[in-house]
Amino acid sequence: MKKLWLLPLFALLAMTITALPATAASFGSSVDVSTDSDVLNLGNTALAFDVTDYLGNTGPTEVNGVYFSGSLGTLTSVDLSLGNFPNADDNGVANTYDGSPALGTMSSDYIHILDDNLYNANSPNPSTITLSNLKPYESYELQLFDGTNGTGPGTEGVSDGLASGTLDYNNAPSYASYIIETFTTSANTSEVIDITDGPAQGGSTFGILDALNLQEVPEPSTYALILGGLAFLGICVRRKISRIRA
Repeated sequence: MKKLWLLPLFALLAMTITALPATAASFGSSVDVSTDSDVLNLGNTALAFDVTDYLGNTGPTEVNGVYFSGSLGTLTSVDLSLGNFPNADDNGVANTYDGSPALGTMSSDYIHILDDNLYNANSPNPSTITLSNLKPYESYELQLFDGTNGTGPGTEGVSDGLASGTLDYNNAPSYASYIIETFTTSANTSEVIDITDGPAQGGSTFGILDALNLQEVPEPSTYALILGGLAFLGICVRRKISRIRA
């Protein structure tokens, strides 16, 4: 009976374990690009990668408050590596938008990050995007952009082994699209995305990457639960000490 005052401690531990998110992943639908507000900004950018800067060293670009660069070793702690993107092309949406009224809803910076792309053509092996040094048990949203103004519409598959989605490209009038994956890390702090070629008009298949945007998801409810448990434990311990002194 004298050990009953320890129950709040066990309750706190149980709440903390429950509050830690489980490993999970889901992809949204493919969305055609339209305005700068497309670019996801949750207030904590973990990584924003731009193929145009990567290929041409054109410098960082800001879209909707998110700074994109072509550096694989970024200023953040998150590392990016790319596998099986053997080809590069400047046949991006900027070539389609130049001189077009469609420019009115997109900034030149947004068009810039959708210009050049890396791609994998007619290959049975998927391209890979590997994000490492992520925070353990943390939720993220990953936004992938693809686009090219080639002939005919096409699709590419994206998957991390837990979930999968389909990303379109060459859909007029934007010719570029994005998809958002929400995932939570486990003790393993890496996330690997496979991009597989999809069917395209004319018999060609491509896996394409123009840019990616990784945002860390704020979780105030989790922290509030843990802090509330600590406060409750503190009250219980203080009452126990007061009773012992009495």
